[in-house]
Amino acid sequence: MRDLVVGVGDGAVSRDPDAVLVTYALGSCVAVMLHDPVAHVAGMVHYMLPDSTESTPDLNGRSCKFADTAIPFLVRAALAHGADKRRIMVSAAGGAQIMSDNSIFNIGKRNCLALRKALWKFGLVAHAEDTGGTAIRTVRLEVGSGRVWLQSPGGKQWEMNPRGRVSATPVGMPMALNIMIVDDSPVMRVFLRKVVQLAGLPVGEYCEAGDGEAALKTLREHWVDLVLTDINMPRMNGEEFVRQLESDELLRDIPVIVVSTDSSHGRKEHLLKLCAR
Repeated sequence: MRDLVVGVGDGAVSRDPDAVLVTYALGSCVAVMLHDPVAHVAGMVHYMLPDSTESTPDLNGRSCKFADTAIPFLVRAALAHGADKRRIMVSAAGGAQIMSDNSIFNIGKRNCLALRKALWKFGLVAHAEDTGGTAIRTVRLEVGSGRVWLQSPGGKQWEMNPRGRVSATPVGMPMALNIMIVDDSPVMRVFLRKVVQLAGLPVGEYCEAGDGEAALKTLREHWVDLVLTDINMPRMNGEEFVRQLESDELLRDIPVIVVSTDSSHGRKEHLLKLCAR
């Protein structure tokens, strides 16, 4: 097998069954891997930061430095090589906290949240992850088999579990999502849980809050992949809650779905501009 090295801020897609896509020394950066087992297409990106809008334009034109540009590049390149989105298996590694836990930047965690947001826009979620912690990782993706191998600086090597962090999730199903439901009505929260179940989303844990203020407190203490929120609530309503999310560097990348009985066109347009999701 021959190695195809993916550098920092770069990406590659291959159909060569003898190739291995490899990226080295992931710290707070994240490597995202795609594999279609039928079309035998595999791809990898190594991005550094969550959001391209927070940085100055890249004179070298490298779109893979940021999660919000790297992941769209990877998905579209894989589809152009013959992959089918319905068959694509997604895995990710990296996002380590390489500075003090008191660091105000939290780049590793923000990169992991940005991963979910970018995948969500394509209707994808990660099937397996080895993210967070403090470990530096080197990652290899076998194009032919789709197997993902990780290695630590000390030489320890292990294969990424295709079942993700949730052992009960069958192979081929995405790893479970942690979902927050924000509504002041307990009955409505139960109803939204039922809607999520009927939609077939794989859920790991539910978090609930009766208003935006309580939701923000929970979000700063727990990992959440998706938020469903009402608008009309006491203390902090849904609009202010979304504004607070958008202004928070750590929470702004969490996908939000607004659920409300207010169906006026003007309100919908206002909320779409507010959320920009």
